[in-house]
Amino acid sequence: MRRWILFLWLFCAACSPLISTRTPIPSGTTPPITLAVSPAFPSPTPLPTPIPATRITPSPTVTPTTPPTADLAALQSQIDGVLARYPADWHILVKRVAGRTLYSTQAGQRIEAASTIKIPIAMLFFKSVEVVGTPSLEGYLAEKGIDGRTYQQLLHAMLVVSEEDATDSLVKAIRESRLDVKATLNEWGAAHTDIFLRKTTVEDIAALIDGFYAGERLLPPARQIMLNYMAEYTSADNTRIGVIRGRLPCWGTIYNKRGTITTPYLAVADVAIVEFPSAAGERAYTIALFAYPGKSGNTYESLVQGMETLAPVFWQAIRVENGLPESGCGKP
Repeated sequence: MRRWILFLWLFCAACSPLISTRTPIPSGTTPPITLAVSPAFPSPTPLPTPIPATRITPSPTVTPTTPPTADLAALQSQIDGVLARYPADWHILVKRVAGRTLYSTQAGQRIEAASTIKIPIAMLFFKSVEVVGTPSLEGYLAEKGIDGRTYQQLLHAMLVVSEEDATDSLVKAIRESRLDVKATLNEWGAAHTDIFLRKTTVEDIAALIDGFYAGERLLPPARQIMLNYMAEYTSADNTRIGVIRGRLPCWGTIYNKRGTITTPYLAVADVAIVEFPSAAGERAYTIALFAYPGKSGNTYESLVQGMETLAPVFWQAIRVENGLPESGCGKP
């Protein structure tokens, strides 16, 4: 019996550390209830440890080759100042060939073209020859002709000397070719041009010049012949738009055609393609200036002076737009 009691005492002593002691809850107190609340969304799957991003060395800054565009607001202000000094009925369009317009006023109004109409007359003549077909354009022009002169002589006299008799002969040749003049001009974007009444718009003239210069209206031999004649230097080529000639970069060229009417009304005109090398490649701009006295009573000399004041303003805008140096080549 004693041995059994001793065994029970040893067993109880060994189990006593496993028995937890509870603090008694005071009477009259409701024990707190712990609620097991399930989360509204399951716990997100742990993301994999991010891999550090590879450091990318930025490329060096590249200076664009296209210069900043001309400040059109400043250009407008300068032009307004010139036109205030030379009030007249001005029709002007200055634009990059196949590009944006720098300045335009009354460009869509039909006007007397004066001798600038000789540009579309030459183009239509070359188109009429193209329709007939010839193995050699140069040979055809040197051998064929009308009214006692070859076509080569007539074209030179019309485009360089601005001779009226030569112009009449070439218009006659166009009539006799049966070329559909109206349809051709419409196709060329010059629906308001009439070579017989010698009327056009500045927009039409610019469209014709842009088209043939870009090689879209005439075959290459005809285009080159026209450019050669329009670039041929004469004593009056330093006037009107030509005052900017010495400001062009070396290898710059002006292809132009002036026009003047003195009776029974006054008209002064000049249309030019200004071509020059630039950092972005060869560039060309069309400048078309037409001036009529309107109600101002301006004289021929005043209109020419206004034109020669405007031309350098436009050239300055073109120079800035193409990043050209301020000093030109200085050639005559």
